[in-house]
Amino acid sequence: MTLIQGYLFRQIGLPVVAACAALAGIGLLSQSLDQLEVIVERGQSIWVMAKLTLLTLPQLIAVILPIGLFVGALIALTRLQREQELTAAYAAGVSRWSLIRPAIRIAVIVAVAALVTNVFVQPWAQREARRQAFAIRTDLAALLVEEGQFVQGPGGLTVYVQQIEQIYSRRILDMLEPLVGKQNVKAQVTAELDFSQTESTTESHKPNQTVDSSAVRSQQLVESINGAQPTQPAGIPGATTNQPPAQAAAPINTGDLRRPQPRRPHID
Repeated sequence: MTLIQGYLFRQIGLPVVAACAALAGIGLLSQSLDQLEVIVERGQSIWVMAKLTLLTLPQLIAVILPIGLFVGALIALTRLQREQELTAAYAAGVSRWSLIRPAIRIAVIVAVAALVTNVFVQPWAQREARRQAFAIRTDLAALLVEEGQFVQGPGGLTVYVQQIEQIYSRRILDMLEPLVGKQNVKAQVTAELDFSQTESTTESHKPNQTVDSSAVRSQQLVESINGAQPTQPAGIPGATTNQPPAQAAAPINTGDLRRPQPRRPHID
């Protein structure tokens, strides 16, 4: 390859690579937006999303390479013709075959890359993508496990996950920090769970049950004295406004309140 051929090879190859990279970036962005459901709905990590997106790249490259070659070569040859570089090469005695040879080499490289991608890389990427998709669908732990929430699974299964070590560390800090200072204590907890013993609490609410099996959870009694209308409790539950009025502290004197009569003088 002569000096002029090397120059033409670089001038044509760089626009081809730039066009392929730009089209590949647009395709990867579109595929990454489609893979967001892996994080939102399936609870997978960003690495799994990036891996699935990159596995679609060989299929994109097989489509992008011919388009990128055409666009890049068109841009490069148009610029060379506009700046009269091809005319100067003809004037220097360079043959047409010598000027076309760099473009042919780039086309051959692109054709070989597309062939290898279609025959070897793309089938492997599709197999790996299917395997990864199957692993995501069968990953019940990532689908069901959400920290601090009750998640309903298949078959009536309810899953609840909580970080025990962090919770106990926070409780220890809440107890000691008011005594020794906020920055003067450090707590670290290592929990080992024994799943051989379990403890569960069940509470059933069954309407229309019998009197023997029923239990009174709360009861409120309103009494009426002297035929007055019963006072219905009102206000915030548990406040004193719910309590019926109490009896007066001092009794009311209901004795004889008649006006006293003047005494008559007694004459013997």
